[in-house]
Amino acid sequence: MTKKTLFAVTAALGFGAASFAAGFATAKGTAKLEITPMSELTWMPLMKEGPLPAGAAIEGDSTKGAYYGFLKLPAGFESPPHMHTNEYWSVLIQGQMTHWAADGGSEKDSKAIGVGGVTHMPGKMAHISKCYPGADCIMAVMQKGKSDFLPATAPAPKK
Repeated sequence: MTKKTLFAVTAALGFGAASFAAGFATAKGTAKLEITPMSELTWMPLMKEGPLPAGAAIEGDSTKGAYYGFLKLPAGFESPPHMHTNEYWSVLIQGQMTHWAADGGSEKDSKAIGVGGVTHMPGKMAHISKCYPGADCIMAVMQKGKSDFLPATAPAPKK
């Protein structure tokens, strides 16, 4: 082993140990467990017309950038054709729902998902989302950029 390689290995181990110690000290000294029952979430209506659809933040601010949060749709809800600038991933945690492409897709050909079902919606893909009757649909949503709702008739935004 050359002196240069030995130095690199020693430096890497040193930085790794220092990072671990700093992380451990931070976690031990300032970490705080947070538990919030679903019934205590603060739901923010997304439309003026009523309390649902609504969102509840977990981390980040969906109006400013990347975020993780909940989206609640009322039972029986069907969205108009729309798209979002940024792709998102969601896991359905309550209800039953589906999504289909606005251009060439149909509810008949879509796949219904229940609790635990995962959706990946590409950015700028015009689609329709439907929450079946029976229970409000709640999704845990992660989006790498801010959330928006663009009517499908609007031109796709350019990045």
